[in-house]
Amino acid sequence: LSNYSGRTIFVMDNAPADFINETMQHPRVEVLAGRYIRDARAITASFARKMANTKLNYLESIQPTGWFYHSFHAIPSMAEMKNNNQLVVKYEEATNDQQSFLAKAGDFLGITYTDESFKFWQWDHHITSGNQGPIAMIKLHQEMEVGEFESRQVYADQLQELKKHPAKAFSDERWKDQLNDEDLSEFDRLYGIKNSNLGYLRSHQSDDPLDSAKLKSQSNALLRRVKQFLKSLIKKNNNH
Repeated sequence: LSNYSGRTIFVMDNAPADFINETMQHPRVEVLAGRYIRDARAITASFARKMANTKLNYLESIQPTGWFYHSFHAIPSMAEMKNNNQLVVKYEEATNDQQSFLAKAGDFLGITYTDESFKFWQWDHHITSGNQGPIAMIKLHQEMEVGEFESRQVYADQLQELKKHPAKAFSDERWKDQLNDEDLSEFDRLYGIKNSNLGYLRSHQSDDPLDSAKLKSQSNALLRRVKQFLKSLIKKNNNH
């Protein structure tokens, strides 16, 4: 691949361990591992927005039967990642200070990024899959057709801002307005400790045992069951 492309550094997203062990073991290949982490409240809220037109709601999507629970809890601790000589980057730090992020990544990879590196939309891309937002920004710059999706306008506006100020901070904290108290309480019950271990403050942590996230979640669940029971009782009485 290097001989064909003329490139010497390749960044792979979530390369399977068996692929790394079987295919990338070569005297000329050095494999460096990195972790790009983000507040799980933002990740789960983003998924819920994408699924807004389905019957799946936020509380259902974050349960252990859902798509995210087990993969998130399988993430090593921050200490384990750093002890394994991995580059660990928080999404929030990278987007809020792109210059520091590129300097940190460059030191890890042994390369120097110039200011032109910020203008990712200008470089050649051979898109196969990935995040809809950055893909849309590249296509909009190249005047290619971009289909409609939930955050299309957010990224279209961001592209215009970046063209004026390429290193401008971009902070996506829509989850703070999107998730209500019940959502955050249930999130904290399922993910709070793990998310905190990755360096994120908990939403419902309290020193008062009577105000704990667990009790709040239990009371909310009990309230839902009472409402369901009353609805079924009313329906039964109406049928008679």
